Formats: sequence, structure tokens, C-alpha cells
Amino acid sequence: MSVNYTGSSAIVSYNLDAPYFLSETHVYAGNAPLPVNNGSYTVAPPGQYPYIHGDWNAINSRPNSDSFNVSDISGSIYYIAHASVCGFPLQ
Repeated sequence: MSVNYTGSSAIVSYNLDAPYFLSETHVYAGNAPLPVNNGSYTVAPPGQYPYIHGDWNAINSRPNSDSFNVSDISGSIYYIAHASVCGFPLQ
């Protein structure tokens, strides 16, 4: 995973080498170290992070890269990245 900043925006990218593929990606980005739910930090399941792509279950649609545009960020930013990765593609 990499993060590239431009002003108050960031591109969060995943890039895998073959033969690995993504089946879903999730990102949390914020000023708090963890997501906040009902006023308390939470280690929410990745599917509840604000940036989600995926459910790439079709054999021919599994990418080896993905990216998110995170906008309106400032100050200290914390990131949590999660990806479900598949190995060799099914035949």
C-alpha cells in the first residue's frame, strides 16, 4: 500500500505482483488513530471503513491494483488498510 499526497487530498493505492489478486479493499483515513463509533474508538471490521471497493468474485475481474481518492484531509492523518488477497487465479 502507498499513499501519495497532493494538497489536501491523498491517493491510497494497492499494487500486487502476479500471481496475486485483490478480492476486496478497505481503507480508514482520519485524524484519530482508529475509527470512532458512538464516541469511542473501535476496531470496526474492515467492511465498516468509509472507503470500500471489491467483492470481485468473478474470476476474470480480479485486479492486482486498486486506489482510493481521500479528500479534505489535514493535520496528522492515520490510515488503516485492509485487503483480501487471492493467490493463483482459478482455472
